[in-house]
Amino acid sequence: MPDAIVVIEQPTEVKVVATPTQVKLAAEGPRGIRGLTGPIGPQGLQGPPGLTDTFVHNQTTPLVTWDIVHNMGLFPSVVVVDSAGTVVLGDIEYISDSELILTFAAPFGGTAYLM
Repeated sequence: MPDAIVVIEQPTEVKVVATPTQVKLAAEGPRGIRGLTGPIGPQGLQGPPGLTDTFVHNQTTPLVTWDIVHNMGLFPSVVVVDSAGTVVLGDIEYISDSELILTFAAPFGGTAYLM
C-alpha cells in the first residue's frame, strides 16, 4: 500500500495522522507579466428606476407600539431614531403593503424613516 497523508482539519488545528516517507514541498514562484486588457464592451441596457418614495413618521407621544399607515404600496425598510438621534431597534410587523406596526422594549418618541 502506498504512503498517504490523511489530514483532519479542525477550526484551530491541522492534525497529520500518517505521513509518507518523502514529502515534496511546492513554493510559489515570481508572478509573470499581466496580459493585455481587451477593448471596452458596449454599454448595457438601463435598469429600472430606483425607489424614490420615502415616508417619515414623527411619533410625538412616547409609546411602546407605533402604528404607521404609510400608503406606499410596498413593505418598506424602516430606520427608527429617538428624539436624541440614536438609532433604535424594534420589531416590525407588516399588516399590509400600506401599514406596519413597530414594537419596542420601552415607550419613547422619535422618528421612523420608511424607504
